[in-house]
Amino acid sequence: MATQIEPRPILGVHHAAYRCRDAQQTIWFYSEVLGLVDKTGIVLEEVTGTGEIDPYLHLFFRMGNGEYLAFFDAPGSADPDWFKRKESFDMHWAFEVGSEEDLLAMQQRINSYGVSAVGPVDHGFVKSVYMYDPNGIQVELTVRVKDHDAILGDATAKFDAALAEWTARTRPAKVANSGLRRLIAAAATPRSLKEYPVKYERIPYLVLFSEQSAFKDTYGGEIGKVSVECHLLKSEEPSDAVVIFSHPIGGGAYLPLVSTIAKMGVHTIYCNPRYRGNDTALIMERAVMDLAACVRDAKERLGYKKVYLGGWSGGGSLSMFYQAEAQDPRVTHTPAGDPYDLTAANMSPADGVLLLAAHLSRNLTLTEWMDPSIEDESRPWDRNPEWNLYDPNGPKPPFSAEFVAEVRERQIARNRRITKWVKEQLAELKAKGLEVHERCFTVQGTMADPRWVDPAVDPNDRQPNHCMLGDPFVVNDGPVGLARFTTLRSWLSQWSYDDSNADGLKCAARISCPMLVIENSADDACTPSHAGRLMAAASKCEIEHTVIQGANHYYFGQHDLAQKAAEVVRDWVKKQR
Repeated sequence: MATQIEPRPILGVHHAAYRCRDAQQTIWFYSEVLGLVDKTGIVLEEVTGTGEIDPYLHLFFRMGNGEYLAFFDAPGSADPDWFKRKESFDMHWAFEVGSEEDLLAMQQRINSYGVSAVGPVDHGFVKSVYMYDPNGIQVELTVRVKDHDAILGDATAKFDAALAEWTARTRPAKVANSGLRRLIAAAATPRSLKEYPVKYERIPYLVLFSEQSAFKDTYGGEIGKVSVECHLLKSEEPSDAVVIFSHPIGGGAYLPLVSTIAKMGVHTIYCNPRYRGNDTALIMERAVMDLAACVRDAKERLGYKKVYLGGWSGGGSLSMFYQAEAQDPRVTHTPAGDPYDLTAANMSPADGVLLLAAHLSRNLTLTEWMDPSIEDESRPWDRNPEWNLYDPNGPKPPFSAEFVAEVRERQIARNRRITKWVKEQLAELKAKGLEVHERCFTVQGTMADPRWVDPAVDPNDRQPNHCMLGDPFVVNDGPVGLARFTTLRSWLSQWSYDDSNADGLKCAARISCPMLVIENSADDACTPSHAGRLMAAASKCEIEHTVIQGANHYYFGQHDLAQKAAEVVRDWVKKQR
């Protein structure tokens, strides 16, 4: 057994740190009103230790004993609700003065600045006055009474018995409220951090299965084998329920919302389908089969009895496609006519679906983002200026309802022209005896939704001339635009307005299960009509709907808002059980 290292002396408090609303306001209160004139601060652009971009000022006030009171002025990640006045039990600090005369003098000084300092309040061992700082934190000034040490000394002699009685009296309510089952068996004074559950453990693993195909559509890997990369984010608190996230191209295992939900104690799995990071040849029917393999493994190997599908962004329509085929199996072929029998997959229906900042589906969303000024795919740079949102001489916001309606008709017509050409190409290949051959092609102009130019179209709190991928004018023809690089079969499965089996609205109409819809009010990808249309289509589902005010699509730089969304998910999952 290793030798126990003796504890080293803790010399005191170097600093206690909290958020502040504004550094200048805070300096006024603590320096000018309270007299802590010895101050300093450091401006940093990223969070030390994590590298996350969140510029902040770290402010320090030095007290008479050399200890510091510190604040973070970090407006990019601050939640305005944090600065509401806090109850004394939730947060306050007490500064000590030398005499009751000093206490009363400071109270008079503070009141002269227009700050209300109430008291003194006699607590028996100290006397105190109270006020609030500009950040909603209660501040106490306190002085020890003559018998201070004797009073606390008497309390110390009785403390062990008092603690035991208090623990017996309050432990059941704590366990019921917090679900910390380990508290039941823990000693009154824990001896080790191991007696408490960690936030979560991340466990990467693979789900492997065999699949015969006439051709290979992913690079690398053994032919005839599919590898689905998964991450289990598992709290030490046992659970028989898990939320499984997936997305057609995966890649979200480390997104803010996924990890924040895990930190709430919700067991979470992120499932990366075979097409992780590359949707060039993606077939939605295969992606849903990969999700089915993950669900099956979660139930059969990991032992989860309840499975909820976490449909974030493009994962929403994938989750609904899975649930529709599990409850109402229909698909036996891809839209290109290739055999792929989901009805024989014996998919187990999920116990609920979560649509979290989810868009309609890949085919419908792409269509609404297509550039209506492209009228000939063989000449994508010849654009009709009458419909070119980015042409200096093109249409300018605000756009009329009639203009937007005509744009939508032109977008659908463009999608159908591409689909017609794709089917002709496939028919030509088959006529030549090249049934399993493919053709790759590019689609330009796929980020020209009037929403990105005119914030009054499907309005929310998003920025104008901005989308979740950046400047929409750049994205419209840039390498990250939807469907930029694709294949004949992939176009029909993912992007075809009429042919995709993963159409979110059609799938939503086929499912019947509890559904949680979280909408972000500043979403720069999925505007309010996405959630509205999906909820209207899911008429057989019992739906709970929440809007996270101010949240963008990814919750980037918005830790507090990601936590709010995660709390909604946690509470919803608890209610289902």
